[in-house]
Amino acid sequence: MNTKVINWYGSFGEGQGYSGMSENIVRVLVRKGLDIRTITYSKTPNRNLSKEFQEIKAKTFELGKVGIFLGFPNGFSSIQNEYKIGYTMFETDKLPNG
Repeated sequence: MNTKVINWYGSFGEGQGYSGMSENIVRVLVRKGLDIRTITYSKTPNRNLSKEFQEIKAKTFELGKVGIFLGFPNGFSSIQNEYKIGYTMFETDKLPNG
């Protein structure tokens, strides 16, 4: 497990909303010097991607210690990283199972 890699789990390439938010957060993290490796949940993963983000997304996936997830709570349990950070798309009053 690479301690310098951060994994981002989310949707990309759909242009707006949570997909656009994912892309913008990842771009900022990369510009801050972090090595981000992405996993997409998008059904249209390459539509509307900037050249900058295509390069970020093209990196070979490598499991890091930290995983950041943006999506519905039921997907949070699929993250295999030692440290997990989750952002959900709707209000809840409990953590997802797992």
